[in-house]
Amino acid sequence: MALTNPEYDRLMRAYDEKRMRHEAALAERVREAYSAVPELSEIDRELGEAAVAETLARLDGKPVEHPVAEAAKHAEERRSALLKSHGFSEDYLSLRFDCPICRDTGYVGGKRCSCFIEAARAITAEGASQAADAVSLDDFSLDWYADMPSAQLPGCTQHALAEKALKEARALVEKGGGKSLLVFGGTGVGKTFLLRGIYGGLLEKGDGPVMFTAQELFAEFARASFERGFESGPFRRKIINCSVLIIDDLGTEFVNQFVGTSLFQIVSERITGGKSTVISTNLGLEELKTRYSERIFSRLTESYTFLALETEDIRFRKKLGSEPDAASGQAGTQL
Repeated sequence: MALTNPEYDRLMRAYDEKRMRHEAALAERVREAYSAVPELSEIDRELGEAAVAETLARLDGKPVEHPVAEAAKHAEERRSALLKSHGFSEDYLSLRFDCPICRDTGYVGGKRCSCFIEAARAITAEGASQAADAVSLDDFSLDWYADMPSAQLPGCTQHALAEKALKEARALVEKGGGKSLLVFGGTGVGKTFLLRGIYGGLLEKGDGPVMFTAQELFAEFARASFERGFESGPFRRKIINCSVLIIDDLGTEFVNQFVGTSLFQIVSERITGGKSTVISTNLGLEELKTRYSERIFSRLTESYTFLALETEDIRFRKKLGSEPDAASGQAGTQL
């Protein structure tokens, strides 16, 4: 269950986020309790002074004086009684943890906590799932694309369009990002395979790509939006800040105002942050503009490289046992 360096860093960042979340929650509880019971603030001040006196005594090698310990004990008792009498739990002003064993550090006595081991297993399993979604760009065969004129782009052939798309995909993997790409074309022309090839290449290099179908992305975005602190939360940060975000099948999701706004934010913030995004869609360019508004389409045309793929449905042809044969001018054997 060895973790790669990026996976270990990701896990430790998760522990940092847990501690920050609990510290913020404690600060909010303190404000609430102090407002309801002002005397608690004075008691906490007394406890703080007692803790400082005890620490100084220990640093000087002196025994802790009985009055100091007694005062601290008395203040704790008053604090607990006040909290309870005002409807708060006795530990209301205590820092809480997801894992009280390691106090959300991942380690106990220099050894990995059981929560760390469990989280590492989940990350490893996720990595295996990601690997299953990944393919190699070496397996993207240009032979499926014939040397016949493109119906979408006059003056180009289907083979030339695919060759350009593969070249751009390889360059993006090699650089670990850079350009943003929008791959469009009909069903079964190789868009998803190309995106999975980009994903696989980046995964192999350890560049930390994130890949979703459009339906998955916006469903998860909607779910996360109901959580407190969504704007600065981990899921949104992951989508905005990952090295390369890959969105497959844009246009298959249910489009509403939330989806439109979310897509604009994702596209715009990643452009501003210099992050690469790769999108595939079955939609034509005019349909893309109509469905997602001119301002989104404008951002895409300004900052994305548009790549068309065009051929007969490869998946259908494979089911019929067809083989690629682009050189003949017929992309595949006769059906």
